[in-house]
Order: sequence, then C-alpha cells, then structure tokens
Amino acid sequence: MSDDFHATPEPDGTPESAGTSETPGTPAKEVAVVRIGSGVPGCSLYQSGHVVHWIHARKAFEDKHPVEVQATVDEDDQIVITKDDETFRFRNHNPDAVAAALFLSDGQAWWKTRWGILEVRSPEGGHAYFNIADPSIWNPCDYLKNRR
Repeated sequence: MSDDFHATPEPDGTPESAGTSETPGTPAKEVAVVRIGSGVPGCSLYQSGHVVHWIHARKAFEDKHPVEVQATVDEDDQIVITKDDETFRFRNHNPDAVAAALFLSDGQAWWKTRWGILEVRSPEGGHAYFNIADPSIWNPCDYLKNRR
C-alpha cells in the first residue's frame, strides 16, 4: 500500500489513531491506514456481512473494476445500494458504522462485486471497507443482537 492513505474518521467524526514515527527527535509521521470496517466488539466472524479478512481487503483494494454506486442504510439497518435504476439490499453487522461512513461521502461508494465489499472513501482520503451480505444468507453476530 502506498503512503497516500490516511486514517478514516470514526463514526463520531474523530480521526482514528493512525500511529506515529517511533524515532526520537524526528517529526511524527502518520502511518498508512485503510480501515476495513471490522471494529465491532466481540465479533470475529470472517463471514459475509462481518469482519473483513486482511487478504480479502487486499484483493478488493486491487480490484480494478469497482462499480460506482449510491448507498444508504435504511430504517431496517439494511444497506441499500442503487446503481442506475436497480436497487440491491445487503446486511452488515455494524450498520451504524456503514451509515457514518456513507454520511461523510454523501452516499457515494464503490461496490466490489466480486469480493462482496462496499468501499466508502472519505473526503480526507481514507477508505473504509465493509463486508456486505445478501440478507437471505446473513446471520447476525452477538454485537447486532445486543445493540438495541
């Protein structure tokens, strides 16, 4: 990954800690970060709609043919992706984080169809990758069950 990545803001709008240079006496340098949308306490599922494995994220990052879409999170916590006149619905274990990222991007996202990833780019240059699942095969983790 290149040095042009920056930390993606947390859902509350504060920047995610990206780390600094460890060399004493040198200016702090931000470490490259690509947020992969896994920050859910207690979830370690590498299934559709849950944690994005780093290899999966890398392959999605290298995808040269993402589909530019508009996306929102509806009142039922489903991710609604619109492309042209078609609408698609998906699930993710942290719809609040997806909604926060989409808010920062005005709903603009890139759907990595081959990898089941929704990429949301922040205006500051950060990326968030969310693993999205067809609602018919998605199973909620304990985080979503206990969220309300």
